[in-house]
Parts: sequence; C-alpha cells; structure tokens
Amino acid sequence: MRDLVAAEFRCPSCGHQLKRESIVPVKSARGKILTPCTVDRANKETRAGRARWTQHGVLVLHDAPERNAEYRRIVFKRDNGTCLWCGEPANTVDHIVPYSEGGPYHPSNLFCACESCNQKRRNEDAYTFLERLAGEGIPSPFAEYVVERYQIACAFVQRMKDFREK
Repeated sequence: MRDLVAAEFRCPSCGHQLKRESIVPVKSARGKILTPCTVDRANKETRAGRARWTQHGVLVLHDAPERNAEYRRIVFKRDNGTCLWCGEPANTVDHIVPYSEGGPYHPSNLFCACESCNQKRRNEDAYTFLERLAGEGIPSPFAEYVVERYQIACAFVQRMKDFREK
C-alpha cells in the first residue's frame, strides 16, 4: 500500500497532482489496484453511484477500466465504426446514458460516435440530441437504432442500480 501514496501520482480523472494527505487508494471491480485519487473525487464517484467505500478506506469502482480497450473494440465492431449520430466514420465511443448520470463504460451503454458529435452532445439526453441534430439539418440515419440502444442502456443502468442497492 505504501506505493499508492507516493507524491508523484496524478488523479487519473482530472490529472491534478495528488497530495499525500488527500490520497485514496482505488481498486477496479476486478480487484486491480489503480492510480489513487483525491478524497473529493472519491466522494463524487460514490455519490454518482460509480463506486463504493470499503471499511478500510479503499475506493472500489463498480466497473473495470482495464477492460475499456476491450469494450471499445466490441463497440466499434458492433457499430461498424460508424457514428450513430450523423453516419460519418467514428473515432470515439459515446456513453448512451452519460457517465455523469451513472452510465457505465460498458458495451451496453456505448456506441460509436465521431469526435464532433460526441463533443457537441456533451451530457445531453439521447432523444434531445437527436431532435437537435434534426433541427440543424443533420438527421441521424440511425435514429431508430439510437433509440433502441438508449432503451437498452437505460434498462441496463437501472438493473445495475437495483443490484447495488440489494
């Protein structure tokens, strides 16, 4: 555990330098030791339902970030590397239920997006963003599929919340 409190660590989420007194050890859902974060960041993750505290003061994430590359490959293959918002080639994955609202980094809650659409959407609801694109003259050629994926993602996120509450 001593190596987890080294002063040279940076928060993996925001990149700021961590101080010895504010370090929180972090583990993934699969038990892998990750880069520590600050107490404030840890509390934010627990409030959002993305992590929990152990009795020993370790933050345990509900997902496994070490699987993100694998999930990204799955999503790009499933969606043929096409932005489901505008139909252009995709170079990112987008959370269907935004991460800020408890949406996990999991294939059930991800689909392909071009960087432009991903940044333009921010944390906007999928339905609202589809309407905004249509109003801007960029109707999604995959709108029905996006709505279907949104419904699947919402059900998945709700099942995860229900499971954690038990």
